[in-house]
Amino acid sequence: MKKKTIGCIFIVIILAFAACGKNTQTWQELYDLGEKYLLEENYEEAIVAFTSAIELDPKQAVVYVGRGDAYAAHQDVENHLELALADYSQALELDNSIPEAYLGMADVYIQQENYDEALDILQEGQENTGVLKIDEQIENIEKMRLDVGAEGTGGASDRSGDSEADIKNILLENEELTVIKQDERTATITLKGLSIKDSYYEMDMDGQDFWLWAVGMHLDNGTYLDIRTDCENVFVWEEKEDCPIDETAQIFLVSNSNYNFTEEIEMSHTHDSITWTFTVPEEVDFDFSNIVNYTVTNMVLDDPAYGRREYDVNGNLIETLF
Repeated sequence: MKKKTIGCIFIVIILAFAACGKNTQTWQELYDLGEKYLLEENYEEAIVAFTSAIELDPKQAVVYVGRGDAYAAHQDVENHLELALADYSQALELDNSIPEAYLGMADVYIQQENYDEALDILQEGQENTGVLKIDEQIENIEKMRLDVGAEGTGGASDRSGDSEADIKNILLENEELTVIKQDERTATITLKGLSIKDSYYEMDMDGQDFWLWAVGMHLDNGTYLDIRTDCENVFVWEEKEDCPIDETAQIFLVSNSNYNFTEEIEMSHTHDSITWTFTVPEEVDFDFSNIVNYTVTNMVLDDPAYGRREYDVNGNLIETLF
């Protein structure tokens, strides 16, 4: 299809306005017109309408989002993805509570196969808006990252410049647990399918209702390692009624030793998952290739999912321990 020129269309619209006398359209009317063109997939006309709205009122964040959507979809415009990113960024500078700006920016990063940036902007959006569809998109991108990692492991795809090329191996993946090894001592573990709700906000210290999640790793040398999200040891807490998940301690424990550390663990979460990234210190005799099984503990009292489950290195359930 012959490509149209946005500049020409813009001139035609300006001339039409001049022919009709003074333009009395408001930015809202031009924005609505741009949205109409978007729905019709008339991206050039949409860009012109949104641009006219911005000229009338450059402080309306939603208009930048609309034009960003039009740029992102209009592949005939040179550098259309960069133009879209610029508009989404401007929208967030004006108003960081618009979920569509985060989602649009993430979609552009996905088109560029830049999944890390997509996750970063969505996690920022989740913190600022709490919108459920942002959580859902985070989950989708995490799956995309795993797919990219699997391709890199098999050597079937060489994605030069893609940060996911640093992933060496997916050690385990099932509906509850994903373990990705970065190197012999560094990994990212995601525990999925949780009932985080408002996290630790509903805490009954009589043992009726609290949350505690953990992933353990058994090594073939008998060592047991445990990564957990805790609230300064909930079992000995006093005079504490709530514990938001962002205030929890991330603890790494090693059996048969007094070794534990927290500062090296990074934690992020969605409404139903927790992800830890950590490096096992040199002082610990450890190698991911020596892991023989994993355990998952989801300690939500009065919850049917409460208990500890054990998986082999292939992600198959061995048994439910309690």
